[in-house]
Amino acid sequence: MNKLDLLNMAFRNLRRRKSRTILTFLSVSIGTVSIIVMISLGIGIEKSQMDFINSSGGMYAITVRENYGEEGKAEKKINKSTKSELMKINHVSNAFAQKFLPVQLTVDGKNNYNVWSNLTVIDDDALRFLSDKVGEGKALEKNQKNVLLFGKSTTIYKQDDEIGQSNRMVPVDKEEIPKLNYVLELGYDYDDPSIEKSSKPSQVKIKMRYVGTHSKDSKFPQDGIYTNETTYKYILEKDKTIANPMFSNGQTNNNDYKFDSIMVLVDDVDNIEDVETAIRDLGYSTESAKSWANEMKNQFLIVQLVFGAIGSVAFIVSAIGIINTMTMAIYERIKEIGVMKVIGASVKDIRNMFLLESGLIGMIGGIIGLLLSIVISNTINFLINQQPEIQASGEFVSVSLIPFWLLLLGVSFSFLVGVLAGYIPARRATRLSAIDSLRSD
Repeated sequence: MNKLDLLNMAFRNLRRRKSRTILTFLSVSIGTVSIIVMISLGIGIEKSQMDFINSSGGMYAITVRENYGEEGKAEKKINKSTKSELMKINHVSNAFAQKFLPVQLTVDGKNNYNVWSNLTVIDDDALRFLSDKVGEGKALEKNQKNVLLFGKSTTIYKQDDEIGQSNRMVPVDKEEIPKLNYVLELGYDYDDPSIEKSSKPSQVKIKMRYVGTHSKDSKFPQDGIYTNETTYKYILEKDKTIANPMFSNGQTNNNDYKFDSIMVLVDDVDNIEDVETAIRDLGYSTESAKSWANEMKNQFLIVQLVFGAIGSVAFIVSAIGIINTMTMAIYERIKEIGVMKVIGASVKDIRNMFLLESGLIGMIGGIIGLLLSIVISNTINFLINQQPEIQASGEFVSVSLIPFWLLLLGVSFSFLVGVLAGYIPARRATRLSAIDSLRSD
């Protein structure tokens, strides 16, 4: 028998028992949907997180911090010579001192607005580098006071105005950010009679001014808010006027106050790991978006394997369904098998016929499952993107993502499961005696 004859016979036999065939298709399609949708969720969530990291910028940046004896290494402090030491490392294009300030930024006159971002002081050397990296507004300048430079991805949130949604925060429009009046709060405005009153105020508010926003091609992290040394000195001076200073160790004499970290910029993303290793060899602690992204990839690989394992359970059930369907087909077609053997069909022909039938069940069920998976994936993404927080961001979020290779894998795996599930019944069919088959009722 040639291949075309086997294919025609396989389709004819599947059409003969429509109800059972359709139910088996359904079980295979459910298995296909389970494994494709489960894996697509892992892929989609990973891509969403990686897109967030990339949009936040900083893929070229390494944050270098002091080592306080971690990992059994000697302590390594950051000082004025640290930058020049780091600049000697191959592939380092620039290095800037920075300090993260644990202060509260608010929007003047808008109590329902929240600024959820760090304020970072960068040294004057960085200002020259940033001068041509501004997408909107102007760059920071050395002698400006009380100024703020926003990252491209920095977001300000406000309470949802929709009735019944007062506790939900949604992003404000990007066009509104430059128009807002910002206030930096030092200390805490408390009114507790048990606390002894001081002649100094408990809180000081400093009016801040937006000057610009990073361009998207800036190598600086895009999710922060930056200010200059002049502003930092003024903050330290005002901090000394409150009852409980937040920066009691800050110094302003002779430009000699301490930065807590160094931002190292690398010439190419592919060199991040080598540069980070070289910095650790010098004794410093490091962190980077690239290393964080690599850790996340490893974690999401585990998530995808777990999701895939959960989906494969449904495939096992569908395989059992195929075995049952093909076994019943053999019992119903015993006499037909005997006739085929008598008229000259080989053992290979009979085996291939049943394997082809089971393979077709797997493949057709897989195609149906593939189409259902696309519909379910798009439905999940549609529902997720109906959330006000996501709609306000103006970006489409794909929580479920089905790449082309996953579609091919789903159909191929379904076909393979069908063939493997049909092997035992096919083998049984080849072992039937022609004479006994013809005598059977």
